[in-house]
Amino acid sequence: MAIIGAGPIGLFLGALLSKRGRSVRIFEQSPSPSPGSNAIGVTPPSLELLDKVGAAEPLIASGTPLRDVWVYGRRTRLLGRADFSTLDSKYNFILTVPQSTTETLLERALQFYPSAALLRGRRFDGLEQEPDGVRIRLLDAKDPDRPPAFEDFRYVAACDGAKSQVRASLGVAWNPRRSASTFVMADFFDESGWGEAAKLFFTPDGAVESFPHAPGWRRWIVQTPGFMDNPGSYLEQSVEARVGMVLDPLRKGWQSPFGVQRWIAPRYDFGRVFLAGDSAHQMSPIGGQGMNTGFADAEFLAAVLHARLENALTDAEFLACGRLYTKIRRRAAWSAAHRAEASMAAGTMRGNLSGARDNLLSWVLQGPLKSRLAPHYAMLTIPGRTLGAMRKNSRLIRRLKEFL
Repeated sequence: MAIIGAGPIGLFLGALLSKRGRSVRIFEQSPSPSPGSNAIGVTPPSLELLDKVGAAEPLIASGTPLRDVWVYGRRTRLLGRADFSTLDSKYNFILTVPQSTTETLLERALQFYPSAALLRGRRFDGLEQEPDGVRIRLLDAKDPDRPPAFEDFRYVAACDGAKSQVRASLGVAWNPRRSASTFVMADFFDESGWGEAAKLFFTPDGAVESFPHAPGWRRWIVQTPGFMDNPGSYLEQSVEARVGMVLDPLRKGWQSPFGVQRWIAPRYDFGRVFLAGDSAHQMSPIGGQGMNTGFADAEFLAAVLHARLENALTDAEFLACGRLYTKIRRRAAWSAAHRAEASMAAGTMRGNLSGARDNLLSWVLQGPLKSRLAPHYAMLTIPGRTLGAMRKNSRLIRRLKEFL
């Protein structure tokens, strides 16, 4: 079994399969893990999945359990609060932790399983499907002039991100819809005095969001008028102007501008090759839906592949499970993407529209819908949020659950 890409989804899929004794080789072109904090939100369903490979508790110890989100409108008027402590889950919070830490702990989990191997500096360069396997072509990322290497596998999983080369090699056209909303995010040593609470400020000049993550650090996100290749001190200036909080530029860590794009692959299953995570779907990072959707992709795909490798599925059943994987995980991705887009649209209203937005948010946060907010944003109400949580079970779903 080959996995292309050693981000959080590829590492998690590798850990799930190798825990079951499957031989897994993970190929990653980067010579070392990414140092950036990137995606920082891990939802309760994902923590339940990560617990299967022993990564949940170490991850919680490295991050911040987020139970309170305070929302403000114009002139920093308090609109309401979302309380995650009431969630019906073992994990009654959203964990905020740098993605680099998530990847480090998942890589560490792989080391417990001798059938797993992570091979860095190997760049995927194409594949050929045959009746009984897949041949992949690999280049040396450090020496591209070196002749390519060819390796044969029974199955391949593409976990190589939004610009997936595996997906491109399958001939899948990638045409994401790009949003006009742009942002810059940065991590600062936390001197806010806000403890473990997150705060969202929706102002007429643009949104400001602030989340604690690794102990002692806080993520800040500000809406920008356009994409900024070199944002410089724009974030600090915007936070002070919109919120009145002064951030020390000398205590700034990682910083990155980002845009927003939405795209969901028409299929996730291609015979012996499968898409998972950002190679299959992209959505607004606002709300942290993308990585968590990918963890559930990996759970479903691991069950399909493990069942097949155990010879528990006929050829016809394996093809049907592939189609089911596409159907269920596309529906979950569409739901997550729609929620992320709706949240972003509300939060990025500027000018006169911000007054109407404040009134709406105040009603939602303090009215009859208040109790539904936390489960909604914790991804507990995503259709088919995980394979294990699915209740309306077809015969194939019941079969796959035996291989979780």
